[in-house]
Amino acid sequence: MESEGNLDTATNGSERFGERVKIVSNQTERTFAKLLNSDEDGKTRSLGFGTGPNDPFPDASNVVVIVFQDESDGAYYRKMFYNNARETEYELDIKAFREDVNELNILNPSLYRGIIMQVQYVDQEFKEFLGAVVQGTGSYTGEFGLSDPPFTKYLHVVNDLEDGSSAKSYHRDFVGQALIDLGFKINL
Repeated sequence: MESEGNLDTATNGSERFGERVKIVSNQTERTFAKLLNSDEDGKTRSLGFGTGPNDPFPDASNVVVIVFQDESDGAYYRKMFYNNARETEYELDIKAFREDVNELNILNPSLYRGIIMQVQYVDQEFKEFLGAVVQGTGSYTGEFGLSDPPFTKYLHVVNDLEDGSSAKSYHRDFVGQALIDLGFKINL
């Protein structure tokens, strides 16, 4: 930990971790709004972080937002989403995500990265929905998907996480591998 700036062996880096990591809970099921760290009141355009001197992450050179989610039925799609029109909330959120992430990364192309940890659920629709968005298929092409550059470098999806796995390093390993896949250099 000393190599990472932790000189206080009594805390083992917990203060530095607390300064740099924020954990929030949100019941909106709006994945792309959460990737922008929007408020729970559903304001899509609210970037919930900043890197200025008075912002939550002053002088940050990277911001990574990780969303753990099992489904989004009702917020972004209805059953059999691939046969239905896109939901308005989805269209607003994906537009905001595309615009805001592009804006964030203009001056520093490595500033923002997002990770979606798709948690196993009784049906596979959320997993399939994310696949359509990331691969740009069906109604989720062009401005309504994320298969075009630069978004392929800004977002990573990890599928089929076990809910509540008790293995000590289970989630850490998935998060670590997702960070590596996004270009970060870390040791697992």
